[in-house]
Amino acid sequence: MNNISVIIITRNESKNIRRCVDSVSGFDDIVIVDSGSSDETVSIVKEYGANVFVRDFDDFASQKNYALSKCKNEWVLSLDADEVVTEDLKNEILDNLKKPLDANGFFIPRCNYIFNKKMQYGGHQNDYQLRLFKKNKAKFVQPIHEYLVIDGNTRRLNSCLMHYSSQNINDYVKKLNFYTDLEADLIASSKCRHMVFYMIFKPLYAFLNRYFLKSGYRDGFEGFLYYIFSSFYIFLKYAKALKLHKRKSRNWGDFYDNATGQDYSATHTGVHSDFFNIILSEDPKKAIELGCGSGIMSVYLSKEGADTIGIDNDERNIALAGKNNSVLRGNAKFTKADAFHLPYPDKSFDVAFSQGLLEHFDCQDIIKLIDEQLRVAKAVAFSVPNKFYNHKDFGDERLFTKKEWESILSKYDILVSDDYHYLRCKRNFCRRLPIMYMAKIKAKS
Repeated sequence: MNNISVIIITRNESKNIRRCVDSVSGFDDIVIVDSGSSDETVSIVKEYGANVFVRDFDDFASQKNYALSKCKNEWVLSLDADEVVTEDLKNEILDNLKKPLDANGFFIPRCNYIFNKKMQYGGHQNDYQLRLFKKNKAKFVQPIHEYLVIDGNTRRLNSCLMHYSSQNINDYVKKLNFYTDLEADLIASSKCRHMVFYMIFKPLYAFLNRYFLKSGYRDGFEGFLYYIFSSFYIFLKYAKALKLHKRKSRNWGDFYDNATGQDYSATHTGVHSDFFNIILSEDPKKAIELGCGSGIMSVYLSKEGADTIGIDNDERNIALAGKNNSVLRGNAKFTKADAFHLPYPDKSFDVAFSQGLLEHFDCQDIIKLIDEQLRVAKAVAFSVPNKFYNHKDFGDERLFTKKEWESILSKYDILVSDDYHYLRCKRNFCRRLPIMYMAKIKAKS
C-alpha cells in the first residue's frame, strides 16, 4: 500500500474519524487537514501516525487541494470523515493499481446510511464518487460540493465505499445550517435571476422526483424524513441567498444617490429637527459625525458655527457629502475613517453624533462604537429607527424600542431618551406612531 496516499479534511469529527482512519490504517501516507477542531479529532488521528496540518477553512476545494499538495504518493484516495473503506474496496483498489492502467481516476460506488438506515432508492443506487486518482492529473474545484476535474480517462470500481451520514435529525440540522450558509453565499454572489422561482419549485420537484419517480418511498420512514429534509435544504439555501442578495445588491452609496440639493436637505433636517436640536444643546464648537452618509447633518451644523468633521467608510458617501457641502455652502470637512478606531485625540470634540448607524450592529459593537465616541468627545448623540419603523432599508437593522435602547445604554448617564418623527398608521388612520429614537449620553463619572 506504499503507493497510495489518503486525504481527509476535518473539523470536530471525533464521532466519526476513528472509524474512518481505522479503515485505511494500512496505508502509509494519511494526510489530515484540520480547520481548528476543538474536540479530540487531531489527537485521534495522530494515534494512527497521520500527517496532520492545520489550515483555516476558506472553502472545501481549497482545503482538499492543500491536502493534495502534502501527499507523497502518485495515487490519492480522497475520503470524508464519515466514510469507511471496506476490505473488499481496499483489495479492489490494490488489485487495480497493480495492473497497467489506461485511467487516471476511478469512480467508487457509495452506500449511504442516513438516520442509521441504508438508503437504496431515490437516486442513491447510482451514487458514484470520483475518489481515487493520480495526484498530478487532478484538481478539486467549486467552493462547496467540490468535485474533481481529471485530466485523462476514468473507470469504475465495483466495491462500495460506506458513507455514514447524519445519524439523527440533530446532526442533519447542524449540517443543513452550515452547508446552506455556504451555498447561499455562492448563489447570491452568482447574481442568480430566478431565486424566488427556484426557492418555490425546485424543492417540490426534488421531492416528487426522488420520493416517487425514483422510488424513494421504498426507503421507509427514514427515507421519507430524508427526502423531506433534502427538499427543505434546497428551499433554505435559496431563501438565505435571496436575503443575502438583497443586502449585497445595495450599498450605502446607492442609498444616498439622490440625497442632494436644497429640497432633500430641507426635508431631511425638518424630519430630524428634534435630533438636530439635542446636538445643538451641547453648544458644540467642534463636532464629529459618524457614518455621515449624505453629510446634511454635518453641513447644517457647520452653518451653525461648529467646526464639523464627517466620517464614513464609503468613498461615494464622502464624495456626495462634499458635493452637498459645496451646494449648501457649508464649512464641514469629510474624510474616510473607521468608526471603531477614530484617528483623533481624547476629548477633541464637544459632541460625536450619528443618524441611522448603530442599528446595524450587535449590542457589543454598539457599546464599542459609543465608547470610542466618548473617548474623542464629551457627549454622544445618536438617532436610529425604532421598532415601529415601517420597513428595513438594508435588511440587517436591529430595531429596538425606547426601553430596549435604555437597557443597552444602562452603563452610561442617559441625558436624553426619546422617540420622535411620527408616522400615521396605514391600517388605522387615527393612530400616529413615533418611528425614530434618539439619545444623548455621557460616560458615568
